Amino acid sequence: MQALFLSGGGPARTFFGCMRRSDVYVSIVTFEEFYEKRGHEVARELASRFSVMGLHVGDALQCRLLQTRSTRRLGENDAWLAEQYLRGGCSIVTRDRRFDDVSGLDVLNS
Repeated sequence: MQALFLSGGGPARTFFGCMRRSDVYVSIVTFEEFYEKRGHEVARELASRFSVMGLHVGDALQCRLLQTRSTRRLGENDAWLAEQYLRGGCSIVTRDRRFDDVSGLDVLNS
């Protein structure tokens, strides 16, 4: 099983402790959010602890398709995250219920 780690504290941190045998990645989108909201040092620590999953040109097309096929439009960052996880065949670890509506996405609620 592969999982993507979305947030750095609280229930997600506890949940992550139970998943030590999984490969854990963090999206470049999440990295930017950490950089903006929590500062350079916290973002740098995140990048040093986990593999950072980047974006590619093909992701833009897939992200658009995901948004147009969705019954409920995701926020822009959430759409990029969902597309990355689908492409990578990974689960997403989150408390955000918006991802529950994304077809084919394995959501692990923390």
